[in-house]
Amino acid sequence: MGNATVYLIDATALCYRAFYAIRNLSTLKGQQTNAVFGFVRMLRKIIKDHKPDFLAVCFDVSRATFRQKKYAQYKAQREAMPDGLSSQMSFIKEIVRAYGIPLYEREGYEADDIIATLAHQARKHGVKSTVISSDKDLLQLVDEDISVISPQAEDAVYDAARVKDKFGLAPAQIPDLIALIGDSVDNIPGIKGISEKKAVALLSEYGAIEKIIRSAGAITPVKLRQAIEENAPQICLNKELASLDDNMDLAFSLEALAIQEPDVKKLAEIFTDLEFKAFLKDLPASAQPAAPVVTAVYVTDKDLPALCAQPSAELYIAGEIRDSMVFGVSDKVFRVEKAGGCTKQILEDPAIRKVGHDLKKIKVALAAEGIVLRGLYFDTMIAAYLLNPARPSFKLRDIVWEYLKEPGAPGDADLVAAESANEIGSIRRVYPVLKAALRDNRLLPLFETLEMPLVEVLSDMQLNGIRLDTGKLKKLSTDLEQRLAKLIRTIYDL
Repeated sequence: MGNATVYLIDATALCYRAFYAIRNLSTLKGQQTNAVFGFVRMLRKIIKDHKPDFLAVCFDVSRATFRQKKYAQYKAQREAMPDGLSSQMSFIKEIVRAYGIPLYEREGYEADDIIATLAHQARKHGVKSTVISSDKDLLQLVDEDISVISPQAEDAVYDAARVKDKFGLAPAQIPDLIALIGDSVDNIPGIKGISEKKAVALLSEYGAIEKIIRSAGAITPVKLRQAIEENAPQICLNKELASLDDNMDLAFSLEALAIQEPDVKKLAEIFTDLEFKAFLKDLPASAQPAAPVVTAVYVTDKDLPALCAQPSAELYIAGEIRDSMVFGVSDKVFRVEKAGGCTKQILEDPAIRKVGHDLKKIKVALAAEGIVLRGLYFDTMIAAYLLNPARPSFKLRDIVWEYLKEPGAPGDADLVAAESANEIGSIRRVYPVLKAALRDNRLLPLFETLEMPLVEVLSDMQLNGIRLDTGKLKKLSTDLEQRLAKLIRTIYDL
């Protein structure tokens, strides 16, 4: 196979790393996405940096493996996977499959065993393997055909020489080292009286624990010999626990490990649901969700009243300057050429129900032109606030993304009218969705009787200011001071 290489990813370890490295990332509906985002970012980096010929992503299934059957305390001290991470694992696996990458997991085995088996099988096919993991257990696999890249160590590449330099032993001796000194991470007990330095010295001299145990009678000092003799069964068990199973009954095919063409539509669907806009941008435009482009037609000022005369029709408005405003009625979107008295009349008519985004801002801006905007009926920004006051953004683009899964209406930065026309399209599509959500949450009466009338009040306050009754405020201050003094006296009298 020439210089072909199989890349084998210890996915569960990467998921944990992403989960704890990235904080406070979730969708607007509250689904945590930090582990998914971090994992996808690392996966994309691996593919970009290494351009693997073959790739497999390997997961742990559960904590119950053949090792627990041999030693019940194996990994017993580890806490269960956090709920915040476990709720993201299905998304991660779905994304791996959508990328066309083979995914391996097997009940009763760890991802490390799957990696060991795949690397062993790849060698038989004349293909080298590179393991992506920070787990030192996997370093036992390293030889002339297998290397390990540790993301935790700034992508350090471990070959046999680097393992020897780090541990003072050959890679194949890692299980023997763990057998003697234990592994607190996996809850493998070390042998009392045997330090790492002593263990390395013993293994350097004898090669493996089996020979150390057979030669125990010749080992000095006496305490070290006794420690080996008295704990020989535990030492052997420890090595069994630390040794990876590279002979699993696992179907292997190099063709199956070849990276397939990604299902970009599926990826777009997942990234949209998880609100990963950054990843969506890298997908082909044909796979991305798109908002319809809306074009406004020009009408005269005198045409406007007739267009707005439809009974029970809302008037959608966008823009803050009369001459550049865009209007929408039903399925029509238009801009008034040389807006004049009729446009002013329509905007000031309280019987025509206005629908827009941030109507208070529009009302205040139009007031500077002598226009009093009336008939404020539905504000998409206020509706979004009432549905979720804690949301991080109330921009129309973000509201449309949440409720319609559209990335925001496209517009021409040089043409205000084009931007406003697309804004009308977004408002027109999201308006019924927001209204239905308010109704479903029994918030529509509050929205209609309190929130929308308050927009009028706040606009007037911003335009006209407020009058303070200084005499009343002074009296209130005096009353509070007297009450405070009385409370202080009462406290001291206790």
